[in-house]
Amino acid sequence: MLANTMISSEVNREILEKELGLKRLSNTSIFLKDNFFVVSPSVQNIHKWFDFRKVNLNRFKEKAYEGFLLIRFFDKFLLIELNQFVNKMISEEKFVETKSIGVHWKFNIEQSENKYFLRSRQDKTCIQSINEVTIEELKNHFND
Repeated sequence: MLANTMISSEVNREILEKELGLKRLSNTSIFLKDNFFVVSPSVQNIHKWFDFRKVNLNRFKEKAYEGFLLIRFFDKFLLIELNQFVNKMISEEKFVETKSIGVHWKFNIEQSENKYFLRSRQDKTCIQSINEVTIEELKNHFND
């Protein structure tokens, strides 16, 4: 399982770093550039799920960043403003806590035709649309 996570975390990482100029913060899913704060989980599993950790949320709140959730979903990129995601999808009452990860929330990615949605695994009624973006759109956004 650990090896799969390590391989998954490398998928399209070179695009984030070389083409978008984002710098990975230590061994996390956080990438920084100027005032950009990007949480970029890599979803490469058949169940289409990812975790969002409270420690990442706390780091985001440390300073006035422009934040984004940029999911590397197989060979696609899905993007949403981090504040929009947090305000709609993160519940202080419904979370998971484990010794290895700490407090976190679990989400599934769902697809309907060409549209993508995030669904909370703690509250199945909590759903948020997320946009698919091209590498060119990401370059325009993060390199302006």
